[in-house]
Amino acid sequence: MDEEEPAASENDDTQTEMGLLTPKLILPYDREMRRWIFEVGVHSMDFENISRSLDVQARPSEIPHDIAEPEYNKFHPNVVRYLPLQYRCPKLDFKYIQPGIDEHRKSLHHVLGNGDGINPDASYKDRIRNEIDSFSAIRSHRKYIDQVSNLEEIRKVFLRGRPPEYKPQPKHKIEAFDYVLEKIKQIGLGEMPKFGLRDFIQQDGFLPNAFGLPNSIYEEIVKRTRRAFEMIRSGEYRAIWEREN
Repeated sequence: MDEEEPAASENDDTQTEMGLLTPKLILPYDREMRRWIFEVGVHSMDFENISRSLDVQARPSEIPHDIAEPEYNKFHPNVVRYLPLQYRCPKLDFKYIQPGIDEHRKSLHHVLGNGDGINPDASYKDRIRNEIDSFSAIRSHRKYIDQVSNLEEIRKVFLRGRPPEYKPQPKHKIEAFDYVLEKIKQIGLGEMPKFGLRDFIQQDGFLPNAFGLPNSIYEEIVKRTRRAFEMIRSGEYRAIWEREN
């Protein structure tokens, strides 16, 4: 993905004290939040494309992926408050990002798919979708994940475990991940399409339908990315955080 972003103007509040260390917390800059919304939107489309290709679509209440659930979705203020901090330079300690990860992991697909043991409430498709999620996250070149160029490298990153603990993956998750990799080889999944952060910003949170998703899913993703983009521009996110503190 193209990470280029237009330079901030003198009136851009990313150039003010907003986002700097305060006695209570560190808040993300607008530019970090825009990049977060962009990457989440692309990941959501990638996940929906792969899950449909493997015929393991999620429940309607979980579509679009990562941005559907009311409370724990990645555009919720309680998540956006922390996870965009992964882009901060110099790099912040992971403890500043972890609260957002913990909040999002309360969402249904993580509750069903995470853990050392198999959740008795999880179907086989739930488990496969969880590893599609991992696969997509790794191949999308997230800031805290090593760069990869092929399926073998993706598998190596997966086996290493999630930061910051890098705890080894349990056997049942490795088996499910290997199943996903085998299916991806069979369908001949193409490389991640190129998306431009600059275009995303200049078009107010718009993403092209590069995966050829059904209009109903694609339009819902774009509606939500644009709504989140507007919450950044209008200062709605910051207003919510200020009320909470």
